[in-house]
Amino acid sequence: MDNLTLDPSIELVYGEDLNITIKYADLNGFHIPNATVRLISEGVTRDLNESLSLEQFTLILNTTERLVIGVNLLTIEAQEPNFLTGYAFLRVTVRKVNVEIGTLTGSNTVEIRTGNDVTIRVNLKNTDFEGLITGAIVTYTWENGDGILTDANNDGVYETTLKSFPNGTYTFEVSAFAGDEYFIEDYALIIIGISETAGPPIFQILALISAVIIAGLASYLYVYQKYLRFPKAVRKVRKYRKSLKRKTVPSPNIIGREKAINSLYKEELHKTSNILKVKPPVSRAKGSLIEKLPPRYTQVSEPKKLKLETDTLIDKSLEKKAELDKLVNDTLENGENS
Repeated sequence: MDNLTLDPSIELVYGEDLNITIKYADLNGFHIPNATVRLISEGVTRDLNESLSLEQFTLILNTTERLVIGVNLLTIEAQEPNFLTGYAFLRVTVRKVNVEIGTLTGSNTVEIRTGNDVTIRVNLKNTDFEGLITGAIVTYTWENGDGILTDANNDGVYETTLKSFPNGTYTFEVSAFAGDEYFIEDYALIIIGISETAGPPIFQILALISAVIIAGLASYLYVYQKYLRFPKAVRKVRKYRKSLKRKTVPSPNIIGREKAINSLYKEELHKTSNILKVKPPVSRAKGSLIEKLPPRYTQVSEPKKLKLETDTLIDKSLEKKAELDKLVNDTLENGENS
């Protein structure tokens, strides 16, 4: 006898069908008809159906039929008076149905104004066979007590309402029981009571700060790529080049002729005044006598030469001043005539 079950050790969800297929043949591989092939276990004994066209024995067994949740050891026995009895062994593990608790919105966080009523709504999703679980017992606990969520409409949605919700953040532990065949993990629901005078949530403040920082960095990168990556001299040339496309000519900083000549005159006069400046003699005490020191640029032994050099510098300065005065007068007269 050959065991044609795809996997002699198989795991199924409680409520699924177990399909058993057995080949019972002689040593030459020919099908042995009219044999008695039976499934034997602690909780169930069933005969397999023979298919002469397919030359095999089959049985479809639902896991809810006397199979327990956990490990089930099944024995297949095949008998025919003219042949030896054959056996096959099958290990079937049946697990519970997975169910998840969730809110209708999909979020586990709820915000409510302090003092307002808050309604908690959850459902039980069958993740193995889809759909919602009804008829379950759903409870919740939090630091201020516990309670029950009810399914008034029998639609798989369980709810309850809390009056005058207090200020603060609270965690609700939601539990459910729908039978021994279901595995339901507890669910944590967070409800935040916000007072009217309370500021915005911290995550909103952080989001706003992040947005401002990102906008500032983006603006700086744009300005840097467009302007700041060029040296200052290049930026000035590029700015002036753009001005060449204007219809109006940019106004340069041009001063008048009279102002220019007066500026040159004052500059030259300042130089001449610096030459004529003489520091006063410095007196120092020597014993009981007071000795006057001569200027630094003079020599005591040559007073006449110093006087001549000073007179010459004064004469040259006066001549230069006269030339500049004449130049200014001529310029002013030409400007009036024009």
